[in-house]
Amino acid sequence: MLCVWWNQKGVIYYELLKLGETVNTERYQQQMINLNQALCEKRLEYQKRQNKVILLHDNALHSKIGQGND
Repeated sequence: MLCVWWNQKGVIYYELLKLGETVNTERYQQQMINLNQALCEKRLEYQKRQNKVILLHDNALHSKIGQGND
């Protein structure tokens, strides 16, 4: 699985998981730490905003996607 974090300017951080690995709480927390470090290095304007990030999570159920009233 490829975990990718990006903004409107492009990819900020990515992590390629080994076959069978999943994102659990510990991995997600570590990805947030790594993302923060990558933001500080790659996006200097991030530091001007007092290190604030707004995350948009897509929690749509896959079974519900694409089911419309046609």
